[in-house]
Amino acid sequence: MQEVLVRQKIALQKNEFKAGRETLIFIHGLAGSSSAWSDHVNGFSSQFNLVLLDLRGHGKSHRYPAFSDYLPSHFSEDIDAVFSDLSISDATLVSHSFGCLVALEYAATRPDRIKKVVFISPRFGAPNRVLLFASWAASVPVKFIGKLLSGSSIPRRLDYKDFPRNTDFNPKRMCGDIANTGLRTYLHCIRHALRLDHERKASLVGCPVLLVHGDADRVFPFAHALHAQKVMPHARLVRVPKANHVVVLTHIDLLHDEIERFVSASV
Repeated sequence: MQEVLVRQKIALQKNEFKAGRETLIFIHGLAGSSSAWSDHVNGFSSQFNLVLLDLRGHGKSHRYPAFSDYLPSHFSEDIDAVFSDLSISDATLVSHSFGCLVALEYAATRPDRIKKVVFISPRFGAPNRVLLFASWAASVPVKFIGKLLSGSSIPRRLDYKDFPRNTDFNPKRMCGDIANTGLRTYLHCIRHALRLDHERKASLVGCPVLLVHGDADRVFPFAHALHAQKVMPHARLVRVPKANHVVVLTHIDLLHDEIERFVSASV
């Protein structure tokens, strides 16, 4: 994979683009990075042009300081820059968790550039658990907050093989993610996620949609995937038995098969 820095701010990884192939843009979840998709590269690289994006404030991308820097519209501007700088005419967005909100915003505002969207473990109208976790994060001791406020001094991506316990609330993995991203960015993104009108945005998405959700997800329970399907009746829902929220780390083969089938299907 090649390293690319878009507009000197947004980092991504890409394979060698080839004419005539579909392009997939992968968007990770909150406090993660493009490394969340590392195990997916081999399965897709021979068939598709791939872009693994580090969202602003995450991974190797620039850490912006202000709350307003994390408005959904700014994430959309970053994705727009990826399309323009890499000369991508259209693509399928593959998103997970918080990344689903970014994909939703972009698909609703730039339908001309989006062929299809994959939402993995999305949240639609389910603020309670996130609010509880945000309250916990905000109550961390002042000394700890000071240490983690701006994130790692050297932007990097975590290797998730260092965190083999892929449970929904793995303290070691979560602390590693937040320490790398920074508590400030983490809380800014949560606040914006809770303010977003998911249903109105979802009603604007007219392209084919694939929803993938584990029925043992304790972060955003499966009921929210059912709600998302009601809001987007044209969406196809795949229920993953006994899978939790981090299905992108635990069900590589299943996701590959479902995404490949979805992208390759004629509209």
